[in-house]
Amino acid sequence: MGDKAKFLNHFFERISDIRYAAMGLTVSHPEEIAEDIIQIAINREDTRKILTVLEFSPYLKRVRLEEKPFYNFIHLKLSNGQWIQIQLIYGFVRKGIQFMNEKEVLNECTINSGGIKVTSQHLNFEYVWLIHCLNKTNVPNHQHLFFSQYN
Repeated sequence: MGDKAKFLNHFFERISDIRYAAMGLTVSHPEEIAEDIIQIAINREDTRKILTVLEFSPYLKRVRLEEKPFYNFIHLKLSNGQWIQIQLIYGFVRKGIQFMNEKEVLNECTINSGGIKVTSQHLNFEYVWLIHCLNKTNVPNHQHLFFSQYN
């Protein structure tokens, strides 16, 4: 198992007692996550708890926080030199417009077979579709294939 997979397994295990929902995931297990940006909806007041988990992770060399009005970007340098980012989302707001309700996202959270807390399938689809529409980008192929299996 590579450094990224070890870190992600460790990270999701350590935050299991925090209320969160991984967004846009198309896999069940932490070690299967291929993306370099992991998006997680949280309550804003849980930011410090997650930062503490990251600061004490044996798999990281560096943790850098970039604060934004409705989310935080956490830039992480793994022990092998690879960089990944975790985006902690506590408000689904774009250009002053709330496009999703964060309380609903967290309330509809379940734990998948790999132990990751995810929001409901329809809210996950809505998030992926809206974020790509707002960014004027195409939905990545792996997400398109994942969501095409549902009605």
